[in-house]
Amino acid sequence: MSWQEYVDNSLVGSGNVERACIIGLEGGVWATSAGFQLAPAEISAILQGYQQPETLYQNGFLLIRNDERSIYLRKGEEGGILVKTGKCVIIAVYDSKKTMAGTATTTVESVADYLVENGY
Repeated sequence: MSWQEYVDNSLVGSGNVERACIIGLEGGVWATSAGFQLAPAEISAILQGYQQPETLYQNGFLLIRNDERSIYLRKGEEGGILVKTGKCVIIAVYDSKKTMAGTATTTVESVADYLVENGY
């Protein structure tokens, strides 16, 4: 399966995630859903958020969970799920009016588990 297929089918296609992308740990975009564009500064802030979570607070996010693998965020009606594997970070956004946080989280964490099991 291509990186784009993971985004389109396993993440957004699940119906539990509105937008998603996969970025490499060096900051390159591997795949992204239609209309979900992250600026280089946003990618940098996301990657930096694992080491310095205060950068995420400074951008107006409420941190629900923050550990070395997963960061769960909330900003208004949207929630964000960031999951780091050995080689990439999955970034997913969900609408809390349509999807429960736990459902979206399970979807993203499952894709991350699969990638880790397969060397990514």
